[in-house]
Amino acid sequence: MMLRIFDGLQRLGYDVYLLTLDGTTEVPLYGDRKRAEELSRRVIHLSTYNVKRSTLRKLFTVPLQWYTLERTLRRLQCMQVVSFMDRANIFNLVTLVDVRRIISIRKHFSTGMRTKSRLKRGLIKLVYPIILRRAEGINFNANQSAEDFCSLFSIDHDKISVIYNYCDHELIARLARASIPESYQKIFENPVVITSGRLLGVKGHAYLIRAFKTLKDAGDKHTQLVILGEGPLRKELQRLARELAIEDAVHFPGYQSNPYPWLAKSELFVLPSLTEGFPNALLEAMALGVPAISADCPSGPRELLAEDELPLKQPLENVYYAPYGVLIPRLDREAGDTAPEQDLSTTIMELLNNDTLRSHYQEAAYNRASHFSEDRCLHEWKKLFEKMR
Repeated sequence: MMLRIFDGLQRLGYDVYLLTLDGTTEVPLYGDRKRAEELSRRVIHLSTYNVKRSTLRKLFTVPLQWYTLERTLRRLQCMQVVSFMDRANIFNLVTLVDVRRIISIRKHFSTGMRTKSRLKRGLIKLVYPIILRRAEGINFNANQSAEDFCSLFSIDHDKISVIYNYCDHELIARLARASIPESYQKIFENPVVITSGRLLGVKGHAYLIRAFKTLKDAGDKHTQLVILGEGPLRKELQRLARELAIEDAVHFPGYQSNPYPWLAKSELFVLPSLTEGFPNALLEAMALGVPAISADCPSGPRELLAEDELPLKQPLENVYYAPYGVLIPRLDREAGDTAPEQDLSTTIMELLNNDTLRSHYQEAAYNRASHFSEDRCLHEWKKLFEKMR
């Protein structure tokens, strides 16, 4: 999302640079080589270190990165600095150069803290309350995340802004017309339930696989499950599918640089996450008109699928057929006698077997996604910058 905003602001005429703390080699655009080369001249690496270093090793690199950041901001004569995610936010807030600082929180803070090491949690709890007062603006990509953060820290609410993520609808539609690799095309001779995301515990893939097992036990002989993405839990998730005797119907194609033809050819998109910031994968599936089922995790799915129909702090106790997709209660909740994934398997079966309902959500998803456009998002960022002047 940061890469997209960087690209969009530069096209709008802003004198903008992208600073990375580490030696990341992310390409700012989807295969547009000429544009990527143009933008690469405005990418500055503050160090050559690998972002996957341990927390302790990262601490040893902090003085060099901070010094390089200070020099760079002075050399570029920056007026405003926008930072994304915890480490960059902390660097932004402790610089000495005279700039207007906007930090962007891209996740549900309370839930995200639980996944961090004890050292990281301790550092954030110690440092954030002290340095937050130096921020002129605190930005979020979902209202639920903003409410959560404000409940943890004492903040001037005039500093708070919420700007949703967006997707490039025309680009996604064009990329969706590409072919799926030949070795996977036979999968789509059957109905396909699909999800995408890194293979991490917080993405909830194990719940989805167990829900899919219930679907098969109920007599579904044809539906296939496709899990796009790569990550450290790949072998564990494959082993789970084997143990449940459904490995022939559960597919792990790995990371796909163009996931859109996979999404477009699927019957349903499922987001089983335990936490999100704002789920881009869900938004992009909706932009292709794929009916969506999502766990009501913090944060983003409720605001995407139900808009303003549900209070953000009210726990969801039952399956909710929202205007733009179906929400199921959180999969990591205490569910009593019922397995948490039972709601998910029942909802998948309902949408697969109900053509009218599925058709309704195809149209609803597409219409809802159109609200999350680049123009609208960049307009909100422009308003925020102007407010900071």
